[in-house]
Amino acid sequence: MTNIAKQVTALLALTSAISLSSCSASKSDATSGAPTSTEAYNSLKQELETLKAENAKLKDQLAAKASTEGTSSTSEEKAPVQEFSDITGGFGEKEIKTLVKLKVIAADAPVFEPTKPITRAQFVDWLVKANNGIRPAKYFIRTAEKDASSSFSDLSSNHPDFPAIQGMSNAGWSVGFMDKTFKPEAALTREQLIAIKAPLDYQQAGLSNYLEKWQDNSKISKNCKEPMNLEAFSGHNWERVFGKTKNCDPQKTVTRAEAAVCIYQLQGGSNAYTGADPQGGQ
Repeated sequence: MTNIAKQVTALLALTSAISLSSCSASKSDATSGAPTSTEAYNSLKQELETLKAENAKLKDQLAAKASTEGTSSTSEEKAPVQEFSDITGGFGEKEIKTLVKLKVIAADAPVFEPTKPITRAQFVDWLVKANNGIRPAKYFIRTAEKDASSSFSDLSSNHPDFPAIQGMSNAGWSVGFMDKTFKPEAALTREQLIAIKAPLDYQQAGLSNYLEKWQDNSKISKNCKEPMNLEAFSGHNWERVFGKTKNCDPQKTVTRAEAAVCIYQLQGGSNAYTGADPQGGQ
């Protein structure tokens, strides 16, 4: 029995006792002229008042507890997305915050480390999540199951980013190297970022050679020349991420902020889809 139930029971018993005592006292007064109150009656009445006060206090405590729990639950449900403390005013701030809201980037740490190099594995994981969350369903890339066979000799199915990497490979996108390796923990380079991302955006073949726009184009790896050639146009990934540059410095590592800015926008035919308007508002 709860405290309140016990209190109520006691209150009822005492009320009855006082009522009976009062009746008895009235009868006695009528026949014998005895005093209208007795010590027993006064004692019961005092105890009743004490119980009433305690009961009221318990009700207040329960009401306060219920209110606190309700507020806590509401706060948890409406808790704002965690914001990184090291991106304010920096390159890619808007894109990073939007990608966190879309659950492309996990806000599981107090800092984002925007200038830190991103690994090849993490970039592909972000890219697949961004693709599936930003572009329409017809561009969906299905992630691989955890028990699927790996297409790469150095990538285990136990790797946390395996589903995304193997999913892209299963879908026919070239994300690895000619020797059947993926090098998941290696830092992503500029030319690799373009080689993985650009084919998703632009399916163009037979283009003229536009690589000469970069004075150091001879440094571009052979297998990256074709996708890099797609990036010679205004508004494409290169210009959005690195700006208008005379040199491409193809082997320079890509930062986490640069990677976020890159995947924030994906092309689909003649349409550009961004994190600010996922799936074109569909």
